[in-house]
Amino acid sequence: SNGTPLPVTGNVTVTISSDSPKGLLSLSANGPFSSTLPFTMPSGTSLIQFFYLDTLAGKPTITVTPPLSSGWTAPMQEETIVAGPIDTLDFPEDPKPVEPGVPSPPILLETQDKFGNPSDVTDDVRIDLTTSSATGAFDVSDRGPFDGSVTSITIPAGVHQVSLFYLDKTLGTPEITARENPSLGWRGAVQKRTIALKLTVINQGKASLATVNSASLQTEQGIRSVSQDGLVTLTLAVTTKAIKSDGARVEVITADRI
Repeated sequence: SNGTPLPVTGNVTVTISSDSPKGLLSLSANGPFSSTLPFTMPSGTSLIQFFYLDTLAGKPTITVTPPLSSGWTAPMQEETIVAGPIDTLDFPEDPKPVEPGVPSPPILLETQDKFGNPSDVTDDVRIDLTTSSATGAFDVSDRGPFDGSVTSITIPAGVHQVSLFYLDKTLGTPEITARENPSLGWRGAVQKRTIALKLTVINQGKASLATVNSASLQTEQGIRSVSQDGLVTLTLAVTTKAIKSDGARVEVITADRI
């Protein structure tokens, strides 16, 4: 019809949806909102009015699906959802265990809105870094020197992410924190790191370890690994102990088979 509105000749039910996992629709600005919205167009009408809400930044597509019997083409429209103002500092990636004295892989630090969307800073922002470990240190390069001189990092204007590195000489699970300075009212970032020994065992069968309560010596969690090409790599947390079949504790494993 060259874009000219035409009224339906009978009641027609359509379904409105979005390809965003966070997209919600409603017939009222006050809700209730749902992920799909069935709507019946009364006979003689040609317009649908609805409201869209989304908390995931991006370009979602809204689709109005007509009945198959109508033969109509489903109209589609792209929306633009932008991040809101910064609410939170976050370490968005899960940390991997590292050995004492070994620099971590790059640790990403990100500014986010209250829904977790990355949100750029408008000016340079200083971020103070702290650790709960007396032997932990930060740096901007994995080459260090990790001498305690790096206690802050700057997020440049126009970006939402920076990377840093962490090294600790002591086994344990220290917490690192990041907070803006001066305060802008953001929630600070906190992450628990794991500093652990790595044990490599040549083994043709199966290897198993158990996490044990150090006070009661009761097994809390079993860990089992099947060797691949005869090589098993096990990461030991500070609460992990090896125990012989007779219950005796083993602090060091040097055998080539377990």
